[in-house]
Amino acid sequence: GGKDGRVKFHNTFMLVQFEINLCKVVESLVDDDCNPMSFSGSRAPYVRALCHNAQTNKVIVGTSSSEIFEFDVSTPDAFKTPLGRQIIIQGHASSVDHKAKPPVMAGEVW
Repeated sequence: GGKDGRVKFHNTFMLVQFEINLCKVVESLVDDDCNPMSFSGSRAPYVRALCHNAQTNKVIVGTSSSEIFEFDVSTPDAFKTPLGRQIIIQGHASSVDHKAKPPVMAGEVW
C-alpha cells in the first residue's frame, strides 16, 4: 500500500502475484445513476491500513480519504467482480443518502 493506491500481493519469494489498483476500483464503484460512490476525487486513494482475514480470504483497506473497502481475494480475479468489492464506510460522508435527489446529509458528521 501507499500513495500510488495499489495493494500488491506477494508469494513467499516476494514476487508479485496480483495487485488491487484502487484508482480503477473507485472508478467502477457507481450508484444506480452512474455517480461515483467514492469521495476520493480525482487523486489516487492513499492506502493507510490493511487487514487480511485468512479464514474468509478478505482484505480490508483503509484510505486517507476515510473510506474503508472490503475485497475478496480468494482468487486473483475475485475482487474484480461486483460482489468481490464494496465500500464499507465512507468517513465523514457515511451518513449521506445517495438515493435522495440531491444527496442529503442525514445529520451525523464525525
